Amino acid sequence: MDASTPSPGDSPRSTDRPGDPATVPTAAPGSGPRSVPGAGLACIRCRALIDGFSSADACPKCSYPIERSLAGLLPDGRRHRWGVLRHRHFRNVWIGSFGASLGGWMEHVGVRWMMTRITTRPEWDGPDATVMIAQLTTAALLPSLLLGMVGGLVADRVNRKTMLIYSRVLMMLIAVALAAASWTGHATPAALLVLSALQGVVIAFDIPAYQVLIPRLVPRDELTLAVHLNGVQFNLARVIGPALGGAVLAWTGATWLFVINALSFLGVLLPMAFTPDSPAPPRRPGGRGVIRQAWADVAEAMSFVFHNRGPRAVFLALVIFAIFATPLMQFLPVIVSQVYGKNETIFGVMLGVMGAGAVVGGLVVRRVPRWYPMHHFIPLSVLLGGVSIGLFAAMDRAVPAAVFLFLSGVFWLWAFSATTAAMQLLVDDAMRGRVLAVCNTMALGLMPVGTVLGGWAGRLVAGEGDTGGAAQIAVGSSAAVLVVAGLFMIVRRTPEVDGPAVIVHAEEGPTGPRHESGLLRGLTASEHRPAKTPPRPGAPPG
Repeated sequence: MDASTPSPGDSPRSTDRPGDPATVPTAAPGSGPRSVPGAGLACIRCRALIDGFSSADACPKCSYPIERSLAGLLPDGRRHRWGVLRHRHFRNVWIGSFGASLGGWMEHVGVRWMMTRITTRPEWDGPDATVMIAQLTTAALLPSLLLGMVGGLVADRVNRKTMLIYSRVLMMLIAVALAAASWTGHATPAALLVLSALQGVVIAFDIPAYQVLIPRLVPRDELTLAVHLNGVQFNLARVIGPALGGAVLAWTGATWLFVINALSFLGVLLPMAFTPDSPAPPRRPGGRGVIRQAWADVAEAMSFVFHNRGPRAVFLALVIFAIFATPLMQFLPVIVSQVYGKNETIFGVMLGVMGAGAVVGGLVVRRVPRWYPMHHFIPLSVLLGGVSIGLFAAMDRAVPAAVFLFLSGVFWLWAFSATTAAMQLLVDDAMRGRVLAVCNTMALGLMPVGTVLGGWAGRLVAGEGDTGGAAQIAVGSSAAVLVVAGLFMIVRRTPEVDGPAVIVHAEEGPTGPRHESGLLRGLTASEHRPAKTPPRPGAPPG
């Protein structure tokens, strides 16, 4: 829904090229100094702001090289302990977003509890609770599917910071309306559906604005880490939020859940107000009408995604993982109930285990060497995700299944965060909102396909009577597709995922560097491993 000088041992990253040559002409990595974006970046030694200077300059206060500050290198050579969170504006927005995510998950608990309580009363004569909960989910998600492209178009035409602040204010007002409806006894199923749909509409505009803003708050070489950390805060909130929501619900009732969510938006609005301005990119002059220009803008974004090898490969990896990893979440309650014989408490624990895996995945990704490129890391994430999901589906007991569910959470975050970060690095700022909207909309719209195909395979193999076995086969068959896709993408790699000027140690072919295929090369990325400097003649060993 996310440092000019590379250094080993930090994170997977794309090269410093944002697009294919015919699309976004830019300087190659290392071809010269670059200006430091106005994102509140500070000298790592004296904390003086270094916005607006060149990466080739030194800090005007203490003369510490700006290049080393961007790379997070302390004077003694150690890496800054806060990593990408050392950037003040990103850190403040990240902390505020974590608070808002906590509030959102607490509200999620409250809305579904109220809908369940109302629709299970004896006097309720409408559809049963399961149908109403499904309608609630549809009301929240359908606007993002229908309006996602519109949100991306708007994000490329207006001030992104202003758009994000407006969207968060509107979501805060919706939370206030929920609290007022609950307090006054007017929280009917119809009111809950309408307010959930309104929130879905706002989120359709909020997500692209947030995705476009983040690259302006961190250096390009740390964007991947920033995107992973956003996944960490969301998944950490997904683990903690429902538990806190349940405690508050039992103690005070649902109204206070909505009040807490409304107040949580203040924690993200205040830091956003002090972030650097994020104006819309300049637009080309044209005499088209609004509708025709909008269609032309969408066509331009889709052309960028589908007609360039790098973006197309990233998009396909994202869509494949979205389609065939989703059945895990959809069939998890059936497996917990019918295979393990457990209740909803264990289902909640299993969700928490997967969320914890995603949090750990976002933290350990720093240990992946920086030289390990995206066109290896993304297929590896898809492959490992498929393996872990498949092993989960093969378990018939909850405890060993939880181990593989934890690993699934790790690689789930890796796959989604890496594809998002790679696409953000490939696309020019002028159409970043539209391109990300194309990816988000297509992935969201195609997610049900995997569930339908998996369910069909499960019924075909297990039959109608074995519900648990059918669910396991549905998840396992989907995982098999991920494994095959991951292996194919590792063997037949697309170096353009890292930009058109990806540096490899390979001999030249008729159209450029020849990248040898092969599973072992794909897993180890040996052609990208930096060569060791030979020892000087006469130097002592070691």
